[in-house]
Amino acid sequence: DALYADFNGPEAALDPIQIVRRYPQVADREIVAFVAAGLAFGRVTSIMQSIEAVCAVMGKSPSAFVRHFDARRDGAALKTFVHRWVRGRDVVHMLAVLRDMIREFGSIERCFADGYDASHDDFAPAIEAFSVRAGKSYFFAKPSTGSACKRMSLFLRWMVRSDAVDPGGWTMIPASKL
Repeated sequence: DALYADFNGPEAALDPIQIVRRYPQVADREIVAFVAAGLAFGRVTSIMQSIEAVCAVMGKSPSAFVRHFDARRDGAALKTFVHRWVRGRDVVHMLAVLRDMIREFGSIERCFADGYDASHDDFAPAIEAFSVRAGKSYFFAKPSTGSACKRMSLFLRWMVRSDAVDPGGWTMIPASKL
């Protein structure tokens, strides 16, 4: 508890969540949080640069960008994107999947909540359902494949918990389950 109190500050460390917190609208925040969590591997400075590069392409309203995303039209801006082994085409695919989720469910939160069952002890079945719905993609790990789903868990933490570090915004998933 003491460590939590010491580090429960918005600027406690250089972290991708600092970029996520810039977006006051939950719809924008969930897009940026998903991108940030998906790229959260490697050196922190490199991660931050990569997230900033994708955010620059998405503009002031990432949710509007994704809702209207057209891979042929908008994907060209990501053609030269590289973050370790992730290429622009991977990000284009991820954005297309998120677009489809938003079109079908209205938000990423509603898509995730569709597979959530409060009677389960953890989020593994919900993560599995969410990732299966997404199809084959590096960004959507599945517990059934042995993945620890660390980036998905990071995304959920950012969107579900609300404190000095995590901006929250989701209301359909209880933070007590994290």
